[in-house]
Amino acid sequence: MSLDEHSCPKYMRITPVEGWDQLEVTRRVLDMVDMNATLKTDGMGGFNDLSEMGYTHIRTISAHLGEDEHFSPVLHTQIANLKAQIQGTYHRRPSKRHIASYFDEHCFLFNRRHIRVGVMDRLLNACALSVPIRVAESA
Repeated sequence: MSLDEHSCPKYMRITPVEGWDQLEVTRRVLDMVDMNATLKTDGMGGFNDLSEMGYTHIRTISAHLGEDEHFSPVLHTQIANLKAQIQGTYHRRPSKRHIASYFDEHCFLFNRRHIRVGVMDRLLNACALSVPIRVAESA
């Protein structure tokens, strides 16, 4: 999740991972995060090498958050919203095969939450350009 100049959430990207070991975290960070970014993480060990990789890395353990630190709770709220969206819409746990699509949908909605102009045009365009999925392919 990226933050704006007021430390409010701006954009979010979620991607499935195979595990949270240091190798996987390092691979994902190098893949997705610009070297000029400042990374704010919790105390999980998988994030330990970020400073050595050249990133500005701020580790904050949730129990030690100051009054002006609200990034971690905002992130946790978005994770809870994602879980509620999946349960409320699909009423079941998504399969590994489709989990990335659920994540993409949630991020798409979150990242465009303030863009109200042209919503219907974008929706119709997406529908017209999308490849149909047969029921047998989606199971």
